[in-house]
Amino acid sequence: MKKIPPEPAASLTDVFHTHVTLQHTDAVGVLFAASPITWAQLGFENLMRAAGHPLETVLWAETHYPIVKLTIEHQRKLTLGTEICVETYIERVGNR
Repeated sequence: MKKIPPEPAASLTDVFHTHVTLQHTDAVGVLFAASPITWAQLGFENLMRAAGHPLETVLWAETHYPIVKLTIEHQRKLTLGTEICVETYIERVGNR
């Protein structure tokens, strides 16, 4: 397995702004619980690209990038049209 030296964790951060669209909501216009996972995945892809390891090249290598922990925090109900800021970052890089 090819080892890629980790970059300093604090330097790897992705921030993007978007809003809750119809596809992210349930029948009454409130955020569907699984929708933020797609935003987290997009942030992860952006982080990998910024670190010089775009997923389209590393997914076929014998290097693995497991997401061990995913935390989603929001302070209020998210409904259709709500503007949001998605921050994705590497908290820790380690063997386990």
